[in-house]
Amino acid sequence: MAIDKIQSESINLADNFAFTGTVSGAGESNTPYFTAYNSGNQTGFSNDTITVMAMNTALQNASEYNTSNYRFTPQTAGKFYLWNVVHLVSLDNTGFTAVCQIRKNGSAIANTYPAISTEGMSERFRQCSVSTACVESANGSSDYFDFTFGLAVSSGSNYYLGTGSRTGGFLLKT
Repeated sequence: MAIDKIQSESINLADNFAFTGTVSGAGESNTPYFTAYNSGNQTGFSNDTITVMAMNTALQNASEYNTSNYRFTPQTAGKFYLWNVVHLVSLDNTGFTAVCQIRKNGSAIANTYPAISTEGMSERFRQCSVSTACVESANGSSDYFDFTFGLAVSSGSNYYLGTGSRTGGFLLKT
């Protein structure tokens, strides 16, 4: 027996239902999505300067993360979950302060600022991973997000962004 119309008073929401057709409007696909990384270390950035992470390899469902300018420009309007993991390495026996940022249209919307001391530590321990995440709205084609880092060292100049660094994001809700 087919049911043409169900009224809300007659459904017991505690029951289990087996659907054999297509159910629409029951969720979203969370696309677009991406994660990006650099297969090598990022060097050549300046001390005490905010630098865009050069994540030149992307795993994504569309081409909305640009591996040339390192920006995520979602073509879908909605709310996005965005994250950033920065793996910093200092080869000098000093301390440093790191910053990990997510920016929307060039302005910071999420920041993390840890201070790390590597004095007296062996070289293999002079590194840290810093992360930040946020939920942010995008209007579709004109908003963009980029992912940045900065490092302020007390002395020395031997530092780099390590291969464990990654960025990513996905659509939560349209």
